[in-house]
Formats: sequence, C-alpha cells, structure tokens
Amino acid sequence: MRVKAETMRNALIDPKTASIFVVTIPEKAAVEESRRLIETVESHGVHVASIIINHVMRECDCQFCQRKMASQTSYIQDLRSRYSDKRVAILPDYGAEVKGECLQQVAQDLYGEGQMELWTPGQ
Repeated sequence: MRVKAETMRNALIDPKTASIFVVTIPEKAAVEESRRLIETVESHGVHVASIIINHVMRECDCQFCQRKMASQTSYIQDLRSRYSDKRVAILPDYGAEVKGECLQQVAQDLYGEGQMELWTPGQ
C-alpha cells in the first residue's frame, strides 16, 4: 500500500504527468476556498496549471446584472493578479446545467477561443 501511495504521489508532483485545474465561481467564498485549495495542493508539490472561472455573467443592461458583473469583475481581477503565473479561463453562465450538447459549447469556449490548450500527459 505504501509503495502505491508513493507512486501516486510521485506522479502527481511531476508536471509532465499531472496538473490540477481549479474550477471556481467569481464569488467571495468560492474564491477564498480556491485560494486555500491552491495553497494546500502546491504546498505538497502538486502543480496547479490553470484556474477556470465558471458562471460569469454576460453583458446586460439591468441594474441587478450590472452590480453582479461589477462584483464578479473584481474577483476575476483578483484571481488574475494573484495567480499571474497560471492560465485563467472564463466561462459564461450558460443559463442551465451544463450537460449533453452544451458540453460542446464549453469545449469551444475553452479551447476554440484559445483560453486553454489541449494537454496530453508527457508533453
């Protein structure tokens, strides 16, 4: 059991074989939880390559949406400045649970828009 755990740990700390993508939303509690997660994971030598910020509001004229967008923008800027060494990708709020065909849109938004690069272990 100890050998398996050591083998797994070695695989996780080698950025050629593993990388963590943290997914969060642009709200205070989630950003703080993500910050703690990144600190903890990296303190164990595991590489966090990217942060994906999910459920970001699209442009809208109503006051509620504008206030929410301003708040979200603040958290997005904080994450980008705090983790300038990591790729930060933005995904909009799709208005419904992401499943089925909507997953293709997520892939397009991440990879087709150039926010993320396809990664294969060993590269």
